[in-house]
Amino acid sequence: MSKTKELEIKLLTICDYATVAQDGKLSIIGVFDKIFVRDLPSTHLRMFLVCSLIGKENSDHKIKVSIKNSGGQEILINAPELSTKMSPEGTGNITLDLVNLPLNLTGEYTVSLIEEGKPLGKTTFDVIRVKEKNEYGKPN
Repeated sequence: MSKTKELEIKLLTICDYATVAQDGKLSIIGVFDKIFVRDLPSTHLRMFLVCSLIGKENSDHKIKVSIKNSGGQEILINAPELSTKMSPEGTGNITLDLVNLPLNLTGEYTVSLIEEGKPLGKTTFDVIRVKEKNEYGKPN
């Protein structure tokens, strides 16, 4: 792993659950990039945003998270600024527990990480509307 002065993202994903152990080991469960809904507006009950970083050893960083729907509208209102301190080896992890995330449109949603106004990286997920199936397994 090369050490750089600039902060870089090694991994950025969304998943069902994530945790960081005391020794810094990152555990990620249920990575996904599609959310299926029956009705809109809707909410996604719980998901985690997970980011693994490399940068300058022992450096401190404040990172803003932005989530925009397919129409470009910010849906993460009052998003907290995340603080992280890089390890002596220049690595770090961030996990953000997102509860009741509002979903108001179908299409591609963009999750971006920003430090001091500069984009660090992004990932996306799709919101797809599905029809209910009747008792015979066919859409109504």
